[in-house]
Amino acid sequence: MNRAVALLFALALVVTACGDDDATDNTGAPTPTDAASSAVINELQQEILAGADTGSDIPLDDAQALCFASGLVGEFGAEAMGQAVQMEFEEFMAQATPAERLIVVDTMLGCVDFTETMAGQFDGAISAEAATCLSDSFIGSDAFRTALANSFGSADTDPFEDPALVAEMLPAMLECLTAEELLNLGSDG
Repeated sequence: MNRAVALLFALALVVTACGDDDATDNTGAPTPTDAASSAVINELQQEILAGADTGSDIPLDDAQALCFASGLVGEFGAEAMGQAVQMEFEEFMAQATPAERLIVVDTMLGCVDFTETMAGQFDGAISAEAATCLSDSFIGSDAFRTALANSFGSADTDPFEDPALVAEMLPAMLECLTAEELLNLGSDG
């Protein structure tokens, strides 16, 4: 069972590099339209794509990167993101406050299809319904989103190893996965 929990939480770290084909900003953040913002969005989009190409198992497409970049500029402003684009993502997240990291995660989750990511990572070990159920439960959990945000801010600790977080997410796993799916995950080698 611990292996299944670890696999599910490891998925969250992959989500930065995958998503759906929707180019709209689903976060509710204002989409900047001035020339300075557009230039920063373009530069940030290219940096996101470059990072996804070098550090990801799943490539991020142009539309997903545009959504993420537009959302970040909408949330933080062109000036702040213009400075941040010069940093590595991990460096930016380490300097951000916990609230800012959560904004980044929520913006990212508004641009990606977490259900598709989850289903793809388990390579048929869980049903589409189970992936949807888990995705909805995890994204709806403040504790999970905070742990995901914190995972980018500190290399010293792994927030996904927090027993309180595991205890909070365990009911979703038990509700969403069949006994066979749990067995398959636990024996995945």
